[in-house]
Amino acid sequence: MNTKKTLILLSLFSLLFFLSCTKNFDNMTGYVEKQRSRNINDVPKELNRQPSIVIMGDGYTLADMEKFRQDAQNLEKYLFDPVEGVSPFNKTPFSNYFNIFTIFLNSEERGIGDGRAKNTILRCFYDQNMIRFDDVNFFGGRKAPSPYDVAQQFVPGINLINTIVVVLVNDTKICYSTGYRNVAFGGGNWISLIPADVDPQEFRRLVIREVGGRGFGRLAPLGTFFDTDLIKLWYDLYGFFANVDITDDTRTVRWAHFINIGYPAVGVNSVGYGVYCPNLYNVMNVNSGSFEYDGPSREAIIKRIYSIHGPEWSWDNMAFNIYFGGNPPRI
Repeated sequence: MNTKKTLILLSLFSLLFFLSCTKNFDNMTGYVEKQRSRNINDVPKELNRQPSIVIMGDGYTLADMEKFRQDAQNLEKYLFDPVEGVSPFNKTPFSNYFNIFTIFLNSEERGIGDGRAKNTILRCFYDQNMIRFDDVNFFGGRKAPSPYDVAQQFVPGINLINTIVVVLVNDTKICYSTGYRNVAFGGGNWISLIPADVDPQEFRRLVIREVGGRGFGRLAPLGTFFDTDLIKLWYDLYGFFANVDITDDTRTVRWAHFINIGYPAVGVNSVGYGVYCPNLYNVMNVNSGSFEYDGPSREAIIKRIYSIHGPEWSWDNMAFNIYFGGNPPRI
Protein backbone atom coordinates (compact mmCIF):
# COMPACT_ATOMS: atom_id res chain seq x y z
CA MET A 1 0.00 0.00 0.00
CA ASN A 2 1.47 3.34 -1.00
CA THR A 3 1.95 6.23 1.40
CA LYS A 4 -0.93 8.29 0.00
CA LYS A 5 -3.46 5.51 0.46
CA THR A 6 -2.15 4.83 3.96
CA LEU A 7 -2.61 8.47 4.96
CA ILE A 8 -6.14 8.51 3.52
CA LEU A 9 -7.11 5.37 5.44
CA LEU A 10 -5.59 6.69 8.65
CA SER A 11 -7.49 9.97 8.22
CA LEU A 12 -10.77 8.13 7.66
CA PHE A 13 -10.14 5.93 10.69
CA SER A 14 -9.39 8.98 12.86
CA LEU A 15 -12.57 10.70 11.67
CA LEU A 16 -14.73 7.65 12.39
CA PHE A 17 -13.13 7.25 15.81
CA PHE A 18 -13.71 10.92 16.58
CA LEU A 19 -17.37 10.69 15.56
CA SER A 20 -17.86 7.50 17.57
CA CYS A 21 -16.50 9.19 20.70
CA THR A 22 -18.46 12.42 20.27
CA LYS A 23 -21.91 12.25 21.78
CA ASN A 24 -25.07 14.16 21.01
CA PHE A 25 -26.51 15.75 24.13
CA ASP A 26 -29.73 17.17 22.69
CA ASN A 27 -31.82 14.61 24.59
CA MET A 28 -30.45 15.11 28.10
CA THR A 29 -32.96 14.10 30.74
CA GLY A 30 -33.64 17.08 32.93
CA TYR A 31 -35.87 19.93 33.96
CA VAL A 32 -35.33 23.59 34.61
CA GLU A 33 -37.26 25.87 36.89
CA LYS A 34 -36.92 29.49 37.82
CA GLN A 35 -36.44 28.80 41.48
CA ARG A 36 -36.86 32.42 42.36
CA SER A 37 -37.01 35.58 40.30
CA ARG A 38 -35.69 38.16 42.71
CA ASN A 39 -37.30 41.27 41.35
CA ILE A 40 -38.60 44.15 43.43
CA ASN A 41 -41.52 44.63 41.04
CA ASP A 42 -42.06 40.90 40.51
CA VAL A 43 -41.94 41.14 36.73
CA PRO A 44 -39.91 39.08 34.25
CA LYS A 45 -36.30 40.18 33.93
CA GLU A 46 -34.08 40.79 30.96
CA LEU A 47 -31.36 38.21 31.33
CA ASN A 48 -28.77 40.52 29.80
CA ARG A 49 -29.21 43.04 32.63
CA GLN A 50 -29.53 40.70 35.63
CA PRO A 51 -26.95 38.65 37.50
CA SER A 52 -27.96 34.99 37.44
CA ILE A 53 -26.99 31.81 39.23
CA VAL A 54 -27.52 28.54 37.35
CA ILE A 55 -27.38 25.45 39.56
CA MET A 56 -27.03 21.95 38.14
CA GLY A 57 -25.87 18.64 39.54
CA ASP A 58 -23.70 15.65 38.71
CA GLY A 59 -24.11 12.19 40.18
CA TYR A 60 -27.83 12.61 40.92
CA THR A 61 -30.03 9.76 39.65
CA LEU A 62 -33.77 10.05 39.04
CA ALA A 63 -34.28 8.77 42.58
CA ASP A 64 -32.22 11.76 43.82
CA MET A 65 -34.34 14.46 42.15
CA GLU A 66 -35.85 15.75 45.39
CA LYS A 67 -32.46 15.64 47.10
CA PHE A 68 -31.01 17.78 44.32
CA ARG A 69 -33.84 20.25 44.68
CA GLN A 70 -33.22 20.50 48.43
CA ASP A 71 -29.47 20.92 47.91
CA ALA A 72 -30.12 23.74 45.44
CA GLN A 73 -32.55 25.43 47.84
CA ASN A 74 -29.95 25.22 50.61
CA LEU A 75 -27.42 26.89 48.32
CA GLU A 76 -29.84 29.75 47.71
CA LYS A 77 -30.61 30.00 51.43
CA TYR A 78 -26.97 30.32 52.45
CA LEU A 79 -26.54 33.31 50.14
CA PHE A 80 -29.86 35.14 50.14
CA ASP A 81 -31.86 34.21 53.23
CA PRO A 82 -32.32 37.23 55.58
CA VAL A 83 -31.22 35.15 58.58
CA GLU A 84 -28.97 32.36 57.28
CA GLY A 85 -27.61 34.17 54.24
CA VAL A 86 -24.56 36.39 53.98
CA SER A 87 -24.13 40.12 53.45
CA PRO A 88 -24.29 41.74 50.95
CA PHE A 89 -26.23 39.04 49.03
CA ASN A 90 -29.00 38.90 51.63
CA LYS A 91 -29.43 42.67 51.94
CA THR A 92 -32.03 44.82 50.19
CA PRO A 93 -31.83 45.87 47.40
CA PHE A 94 -29.07 43.47 46.31
CA SER A 95 -31.00 40.28 47.08
CA ASN A 96 -33.71 41.40 44.67
CA TYR A 97 -31.43 41.63 41.66
CA PHE A 98 -30.64 37.93 41.09
CA ASN A 99 -32.30 35.29 38.95
CA ILE A 100 -31.77 31.73 40.13
CA PHE A 101 -32.28 28.71 37.87
CA THR A 102 -31.98 25.05 38.86
CA ILE A 103 -31.41 22.34 36.27
CA PHE A 104 -31.79 18.70 37.24
CA LEU A 105 -29.67 16.34 35.12
CA ASN A 106 -30.22 12.61 35.35
CA SER A 107 -27.09 10.50 35.87
CA GLU A 108 -27.02 6.74 35.50
CA GLU A 109 -24.83 6.33 38.58
CA ARG A 110 -24.96 8.07 41.97
CA GLY A 111 -21.97 10.08 43.16
CA ILE A 112 -18.78 10.73 41.22
CA GLY A 113 -15.67 8.64 40.61
CA ASP A 114 -12.34 8.80 42.38
CA GLY A 115 -9.50 8.90 39.86
CA ARG A 116 -11.83 8.35 36.91
CA ALA A 117 -15.38 9.32 36.04
CA LYS A 118 -18.45 7.21 36.71
CA ASN A 119 -21.39 7.08 34.30
CA THR A 120 -22.64 10.56 35.23
CA ILE A 121 -23.98 13.25 32.95
CA LEU A 122 -21.12 15.75 33.42
CA ARG A 123 -18.41 13.14 34.16
CA CYS A 124 -17.00 14.88 37.24
CA PHE A 125 -14.40 12.96 39.22
CA TYR A 126 -11.98 13.43 42.11
CA ASP A 127 -8.38 13.93 41.04
CA GLN A 128 -6.29 13.92 44.22
CA ASN A 129 -7.56 17.03 46.04
CA MET A 130 -9.52 18.57 43.18
CA ILE A 131 -12.73 17.92 41.28
CA ARG A 132 -12.31 17.78 37.51
CA PHE A 133 -14.28 17.03 34.35
CA ASP A 134 -13.51 14.04 32.15
CA ASP A 135 -15.57 15.45 29.30
CA VAL A 136 -13.27 15.55 26.24
CA ASN A 137 -11.77 12.53 24.46
CA PHE A 138 -8.29 12.16 23.01
CA PHE A 139 -9.34 13.59 19.65
CA GLY A 140 -11.16 16.59 21.14
CA GLY A 141 -14.66 15.15 20.86
CA ARG A 142 -17.00 15.66 23.79
CA LYS A 143 -17.83 12.77 26.09
CA ALA A 144 -20.05 14.98 28.21
CA PRO A 145 -21.69 18.39 27.84
CA SER A 146 -19.96 21.38 29.39
CA PRO A 147 -21.93 23.13 32.16
CA TYR A 148 -22.12 26.20 29.90
CA ASP A 149 -23.72 24.09 27.15
CA VAL A 150 -26.27 22.86 29.69
CA ALA A 151 -27.05 26.39 30.89
CA GLN A 152 -27.59 27.67 27.37
CA GLN A 153 -29.73 24.69 26.36
CA PHE A 154 -32.08 24.85 29.34
CA VAL A 155 -32.13 28.63 29.88
CA PRO A 156 -32.34 30.16 26.39
CA GLY A 157 -31.03 33.70 26.28
CA ILE A 158 -28.88 33.36 29.40
CA ASN A 159 -25.93 35.76 29.40
CA LEU A 160 -22.99 33.70 30.59
CA ILE A 161 -20.87 36.77 31.26
CA ASN A 162 -23.32 37.75 34.01
CA THR A 163 -23.89 34.20 35.23
CA ILE A 164 -22.31 32.00 37.86
CA VAL A 165 -22.66 28.32 36.98
CA VAL A 166 -22.62 25.97 39.96
CA VAL A 167 -22.23 22.19 39.71
CA LEU A 168 -23.39 20.44 42.86
CA VAL A 169 -21.62 17.09 43.15
CA ASN A 170 -23.70 14.41 44.86
CA ASP A 171 -20.83 13.09 46.93
CA THR A 172 -19.29 13.29 50.38
CA LYS A 173 -15.56 13.61 49.87
CA ILE A 174 -13.89 16.61 51.47
CA CYS A 175 -11.17 18.02 49.19
CA TYR A 176 -9.40 20.58 51.32
CA SER A 177 -8.67 23.98 49.83
CA THR A 178 -8.03 23.41 46.13
CA GLY A 179 -10.67 20.71 45.98
CA TYR A 180 -13.27 23.41 45.67
CA ARG A 181 -11.30 25.54 43.23
CA ASN A 182 -13.52 27.07 40.60
CA VAL A 183 -12.75 26.04 37.04
CA ALA A 184 -11.79 29.02 34.88
CA PHE A 185 -13.04 29.49 31.34
CA GLY A 186 -12.43 32.28 28.84
CA GLY A 187 -13.45 35.85 29.48
CA GLY A 188 -13.13 35.64 33.23
CA ASN A 189 -16.10 33.30 33.67
CA TRP A 190 -16.08 30.69 36.39
CA ILE A 191 -17.75 27.40 37.28
CA SER A 192 -18.04 26.44 40.94
CA LEU A 193 -17.77 22.73 41.80
CA ILE A 194 -19.29 22.03 45.22
CA PRO A 195 -19.69 18.63 46.93
CA ALA A 196 -23.21 18.79 48.34
CA ASP A 197 -23.35 15.73 50.56
CA VAL A 198 -21.09 17.11 53.30
CA ASP A 199 -21.70 18.55 56.76
CA PRO A 200 -24.33 21.35 56.46
CA GLN A 201 -22.05 23.99 57.98
CA GLU A 202 -19.19 22.97 55.72
CA PHE A 203 -21.55 23.18 52.75
CA ARG A 204 -22.68 26.62 53.90
CA ARG A 205 -19.09 27.84 54.11
CA LEU A 206 -18.31 26.41 50.68
CA VAL A 207 -21.30 28.15 49.11
CA ILE A 208 -20.35 31.51 50.61
CA ARG A 209 -16.66 31.21 49.73
CA GLU A 210 -16.78 29.42 46.37
CA VAL A 211 -20.06 30.60 44.81
CA GLY A 212 -20.53 34.05 46.32
CA GLY A 213 -16.86 34.94 46.86
CA ARG A 214 -14.69 33.27 44.24
CA GLY A 215 -17.44 32.81 41.68
CA PHE A 216 -19.51 35.99 41.72
CA GLY A 217 -17.23 38.36 43.64
CA ARG A 218 -14.10 37.12 41.83
CA LEU A 219 -12.27 37.10 45.15
CA ALA A 220 -9.10 35.20 45.99
CA PRO A 221 -9.08 32.37 48.53
CA LEU A 222 -6.66 32.97 51.37
CA GLY A 223 -4.35 30.26 52.65
CA THR A 224 -3.38 28.84 49.28
CA PHE A 225 -0.40 29.46 47.01
CA PHE A 226 -0.39 32.73 45.04
CA ASP A 227 1.41 33.75 41.89
CA THR A 228 1.98 37.50 42.36
CA ASP A 229 2.24 38.10 38.60
CA LEU A 230 -1.10 36.31 38.10
CA ILE A 231 -2.74 38.43 40.80
CA LYS A 232 -1.78 41.61 39.00
CA LEU A 233 -2.69 40.28 35.52
CA TRP A 234 -6.13 38.98 36.45
CA TYR A 235 -6.95 42.10 38.44
CA ASP A 236 -6.06 44.28 35.45
CA LEU A 237 -7.97 42.07 32.97
CA TYR A 238 -11.10 41.10 34.88
CA GLY A 239 -11.08 42.80 38.28
CA PHE A 240 -10.31 39.48 39.99
CA PHE A 241 -8.73 39.31 43.46
CA ALA A 242 -9.81 42.71 44.81
CA ASN A 243 -9.35 41.29 48.32
CA VAL A 244 -5.58 40.76 47.97
CA ASP A 245 -2.62 42.85 46.83
CA ILE A 246 1.14 42.51 46.47
CA THR A 247 1.99 45.63 48.47
CA ASP A 248 1.76 46.37 52.19
CA ASP A 249 1.77 50.13 51.69
CA THR A 250 -1.38 51.42 53.40
CA ARG A 251 -1.38 54.45 51.08
CA THR A 252 -1.56 52.50 47.82
CA VAL A 253 -3.02 49.09 48.68
CA ARG A 254 -6.28 48.31 46.83
CA TRP A 255 -8.40 48.97 49.92
CA ALA A 256 -6.57 52.11 51.06
CA HIS A 257 -9.86 54.04 50.95
CA PHE A 258 -11.19 51.77 53.73
CA ILE A 259 -8.09 52.39 55.85
CA ASN A 260 -8.31 56.14 55.25
CA ILE A 261 -11.79 56.35 56.79
CA GLY A 262 -10.93 54.12 59.75
CA TYR A 263 -13.06 51.20 58.59
CA PRO A 264 -13.21 48.58 61.38
CA ALA A 265 -11.00 45.49 61.13
CA VAL A 266 -9.39 46.48 57.83
CA GLY A 267 -5.63 46.72 57.64
CA VAL A 268 -2.78 45.07 55.77
CA ASN A 269 -2.12 41.47 56.79
CA SER A 270 0.33 39.01 55.25
CA VAL A 271 -1.03 35.73 53.88
CA GLY A 272 2.41 34.59 52.70
CA TYR A 273 4.06 34.42 49.29
CA GLY A 274 4.36 38.22 49.20
CA VAL A 275 0.58 38.67 49.24
CA TYR A 276 -1.51 40.78 51.65
CA CYS A 277 -5.20 40.96 52.60
CA PRO A 278 -7.42 43.33 54.64
CA ASN A 279 -8.37 40.84 57.37
CA LEU A 280 -7.35 37.23 57.98
CA TYR A 281 -10.56 36.29 59.81
CA ASN A 282 -13.10 36.08 57.00
CA VAL A 283 -14.74 33.35 54.94
CA MET A 284 -12.23 33.67 52.06
CA ASN A 285 -9.55 32.32 54.42
CA VAL A 286 -10.00 28.56 54.10
CA ASN A 287 -8.64 28.10 57.63
CA SER A 288 -10.60 30.79 59.47
CA GLY A 289 -13.94 29.13 60.23
CA SER A 290 -15.73 32.41 59.43
CA PHE A 291 -18.97 32.74 57.45
CA GLU A 292 -18.57 36.45 56.62
CA TYR A 293 -16.76 38.56 54.02
CA ASP A 294 -14.53 41.48 55.01
CA GLY A 295 -15.39 45.05 53.96
CA PRO A 296 -13.35 45.23 50.72
CA SER A 297 -14.73 41.84 49.66
CA ARG A 298 -18.29 43.13 50.15
CA GLU A 299 -17.39 46.17 48.11
CA ALA A 300 -16.12 43.97 45.25
CA ILE A 301 -19.38 41.97 45.27
CA ILE A 302 -21.51 45.13 45.22
CA LYS A 303 -19.42 46.60 42.42
CA ARG A 304 -20.03 43.51 40.32
CA ILE A 305 -23.77 43.66 40.99
CA TYR A 306 -23.79 47.28 39.87
CA SER A 307 -21.68 46.55 36.78
CA ILE A 308 -24.41 44.15 35.62
CA HIS A 309 -27.61 45.68 36.96
CA GLY A 310 -26.72 49.31 37.53
CA PRO A 311 -26.67 52.03 38.75
CA GLU A 312 -23.15 53.29 38.14
CA TRP A 313 -20.85 52.55 41.05
CA SER A 314 -19.72 55.24 43.47
CA TRP A 315 -19.02 55.56 47.19
CA ASP A 316 -21.97 57.92 47.47
CA ASN A 317 -24.48 55.70 45.68
CA MET A 318 -27.72 55.46 47.63
CA ALA A 319 -27.84 51.66 47.74
CA PHE A 320 -24.26 51.55 49.00
CA ASN A 321 -25.07 53.98 51.79
CA ILE A 322 -28.21 52.06 52.70
CA TYR A 323 -26.12 48.93 53.02
CA PHE A 324 -23.13 50.38 54.86
CA GLY A 325 -25.19 52.84 56.86
CA GLY A 326 -23.50 56.18 57.05
CA ASN A 327 -20.11 57.80 56.90
CA PRO A 328 -17.74 56.27 57.70
CA PRO A 329 -19.60 53.24 56.35
CA ARG A 330 -20.11 50.34 58.69
CA ILE A 331 -21.30 46.78 58.25
